[in-house]
Amino acid sequence: MKKINRLTLVLTLMAAGLFAGCASDEEATRENQKIALDGSHFKFTEVAYQADQAVTRAAAPVKPTAVDLGDGLEAEVSVTPDAPTGKTRAVDPISDGKYTILAFDPTTHDLQGKLEGSVTGGVFTPDAGQKLLLDPGTYDFTCFSESVVYDEPNNRLVVNHLLTKSPTIGHVQATIAGDDYEVAFNMEHKAIRVRFNITSDILSENTPIDAYLEGGVFGPYYWIHDWYTAYSGVLNNAGNGDIGTSGSLNFKTVAPVTTQAGTTYTSDYVYMLPGIDGHDHISNYPIHFNAGTIGGASLVGKTVGVGTGFQWAINQSITINVNVKGQLYLFEDGKARVLAGKGTHTPIGVVLQQKWEPTNQKGMACALEDASLDAFWEDPAKTGLAAETQRNQTVYADLYSGQNDLNGYNWTWDANSTTDHVVRANEQEKYPAFYAAGHYRPSFTTVTGANVGKWYLPAIGEVLQLFKKFTPVNLSSSMGWGGIVSAIDKSKYRKLENAFTNVGSTIYLNSFFWTSTTADANGYYKYGPVAYNLMTSVYEPGTYVLMKNIHAVHVIPFVHF
Repeated sequence: MKKINRLTLVLTLMAAGLFAGCASDEEATRENQKIALDGSHFKFTEVAYQADQAVTRAAAPVKPTAVDLGDGLEAEVSVTPDAPTGKTRAVDPISDGKYTILAFDPTTHDLQGKLEGSVTGGVFTPDAGQKLLLDPGTYDFTCFSESVVYDEPNNRLVVNHLLTKSPTIGHVQATIAGDDYEVAFNMEHKAIRVRFNITSDILSENTPIDAYLEGGVFGPYYWIHDWYTAYSGVLNNAGNGDIGTSGSLNFKTVAPVTTQAGTTYTSDYVYMLPGIDGHDHISNYPIHFNAGTIGGASLVGKTVGVGTGFQWAINQSITINVNVKGQLYLFEDGKARVLAGKGTHTPIGVVLQQKWEPTNQKGMACALEDASLDAFWEDPAKTGLAAETQRNQTVYADLYSGQNDLNGYNWTWDANSTTDHVVRANEQEKYPAFYAAGHYRPSFTTVTGANVGKWYLPAIGEVLQLFKKFTPVNLSSSMGWGGIVSAIDKSKYRKLENAFTNVGSTIYLNSFFWTSTTADANGYYKYGPVAYNLMTSVYEPGTYVLMKNIHAVHVIPFVHF
C-alpha cells in the first residue's frame, strides 16, 4: 500500500508540473504576441510658452506701478511677458524629469497599461522593472509630468494650484504594430509660470532675498485644482467645485548678482492656475518678502503689489519686475546705507556714486552742511594775480562742456592742476573756499571710516551728478552756463530737498555755492568760477559764472570713499 501511495504521489506531482509548464508556455506565447514599448519608440516635444498672449487679453494697457516700501525705499513694479521660448514659437525640447505614460482603449477608455520613467535629453528611460506590453492596435496614449496627479478611480489627471514644477500633459492616438511605429507626444503646459526679477542701482550686501506670492483672504477666486480627462488629456472641470480664495507659494531663495550698474535678484519660476472669470489678474497676488536687505534696510514684512490690467492664461510665462530705489547716505563709518539701515550710525553725506572695487571706482558723497557761508573763491588781493586771468589748467566754454569736469579733488589738492602751482586747500587767505572745503569736518559726529578721503570743492560735472540723482539732465551745446533750468524735470527734482531735510541737513538750498570749475575768457567774467544753487522758489536749480571775490557764496564739500 505504501508503495502504491508513493507511486501515486510521484505521478500526481509529475502531472502538476506538466500542466504548469503548459500554462507558462501559453502565458509566454501570449506575452510574445504583445509588443513591448520601450523608450526608443516614444518621442517628445513641448509646446512653447506663448508669452504675448497675456498682452492681447489684457483689459487695459499695463503701466508700471509706483509702490512706497517705506524706510526710504521705493519700487516701480511692472509685469512683462517673457520672450517666446521656441525659435518658431511652436515647440521646445521636453524638460528633463519624471514622466508617466498611460495607454487606453480608444473605444472603452479602459486603462491598458502604465509606464513610469525619466526623460533626460529628450530620451525616455523606463524605471527599473517597468514595461508596457500591448497587443498590436490603436490606443489613446497620455503622458504627464511628475507634478500632475493621476486619479485612477475617477480616470482623471489633477493639476493643483501653486506648484514648484511645471505640470505638463500630452495626448496622442497612435497605432502600434511590429517594430515600425512611433508614439509622439507634444506636451502642453497646464499652468502659468511666474518669476520675479528685482533690480536696484543700490549695490548689494550679498544677502539673499526670500519671497512668496499670496492671494488675498477674500480673493482672488481660483481653482484649487484643474481636472483633465485621463484618456484624452482634455480639460473637464464638470463637477469641480473646489474654488479657493487664498494661498501662498514660496519662490526659491534668491542670491544677488551685482555688477557696477547695480544688483539683480532673479527667482526660479513657480506655477499657478489662473483665476476664474473676472479674477484672472496677477494684481490679486502681491509679493511678500520674508528675508533680504537693500541698502542696509530690511525687506522683511514688505509687500509689493502689481497694478491692474494684466490678465493671464494657461501657458503664459511672465516676469514681475520690481525696480527698487532708495537714497543712499554715507555714514561716519565709511559705509553707504539707506536711512532705515543706519542703526546707531550717523549720516555725513548724500551718496552720488557708489564704490565699485573691481574697477577701482571710488564712491562720492556731498556733505550735509556748509563748510562756509561766506568765502571768496579767490582773494586777488592776497594772490597778487590779475582777477581776469586763468587759474585752472583746463577751462570750459559752457555747461555742456563743463559737465566733463570731474576734477574737483585735483583743483583742491593738486598743485600741478593750478596755474600758480599751489595747493589751494592749504591757502586760507588766497583761496578761502578751497581751504574751507579741504578742512571741513562734520560738526555733529566723528568720522571713523578709514576709507573716507579728504573733502574738496567739487567741479561742476560732479555737482551735475547730484542733480542727476533726482532728475534726468539733458544738456545741449546751445545752453550756455545758465541752461540747467531747461535741462531738468522739475517735478522729479523736488525730491532733492527731501534727501537733505530727511537727515536734518542745515544747508539752505537756495544759496549760491561755489564749484572749482572755471569758465573760459569768452564770458562777462573772464575765467570766472562757476557757481550753482540747488533750489529756488519754483524748485529748480541754477548755474552761473561769478566774480572770484564775491560775498555770500557758500561752500558744500564733496568727498570720495
